Amino acid sequence: MKKSLLVCILSGLFPLFASGQQLPVACIATDAVPASLAGTSIGRPCGASAAEFNAAAMAMSGYRLESGLSYGNWAPSSADNRMLGVHAAYRIAPKLSIGLFGKQLKDRKAVLLTNENGVVTEEFIPRDMMLGVSASYCILPNLSVGLSGRYASSSLAPDNSPRAFGVDITAVFRKDGLMAGIGAGTLPSMARAGLSYTIAGLTAAVEADYSFSGNFMGAGSLEYGFKDLVFVRAGYRFGSAPIPSHLSLGLGVRYAGISLNAAYLTASETLGNTLAFGVGYSF
Repeated sequence: MKKSLLVCILSGLFPLFASGQQLPVACIATDAVPASLAGTSIGRPCGASAAEFNAAAMAMSGYRLESGLSYGNWAPSSADNRMLGVHAAYRIAPKLSIGLFGKQLKDRKAVLLTNENGVVTEEFIPRDMMLGVSASYCILPNLSVGLSGRYASSSLAPDNSPRAFGVDITAVFRKDGLMAGIGAGTLPSMARAGLSYTIAGLTAAVEADYSFSGNFMGAGSLEYGFKDLVFVRAGYRFGSAPIPSHLSLGLGVRYAGISLNAAYLTASETLGNTLAFGVGYSF
């Protein structure tokens, strides 16, 4: 039984490196909080989006439920996609949490399909989507592990819709204000490591990502929370693929469990003027 389980995990983890890496939706943060922090997530608290980016962190959350809905415009000067995301993490036992997430990127303009005579026969809107489930367990007071399964598809044309299944495994250590995390997965095909430290409402985080296609990326971010009510965020990510270098900025407010967040990406010809907005609820 144990051997069969191991075979199932490995068969999901390794064969889909290439196909998963080619799906943009697997790499893009639709949630306004990680987007405003340049995508730093594996080594820092990341709220409801932990269900997608750092499943191990769900079991260490101070909330029973964290949920969020986000909407935005991705890369308006190039891809010009509308993005929609939903994330939720729920602690079902003192050491065990589960999560759900889904997101979609959709072109703002339809592609006109023509026949051999040049007559328009159909309008087609390309879109990418991803769905996933996650689980997290605290194996020690300061150490948790997480596993998520995910499915993604990309509708590039009516007869061209690549799909991929994948898994993501993460581990998080947390003590006082220090948090460190590592993870690897197939959707996207990437290994990640991150570290953060929180003191007096200020959280500084760094992250290093290595794509199995051979690309290295890094990011750093700062978040300041005033009395857990108002949040100011900034980050910078460098790299070329799958996410180009850019500067991220963000603001957030939280009151009575309800949060509102916004993110803006700049300093990038590809991603400049990207906007994301989100609303969340936690208790």
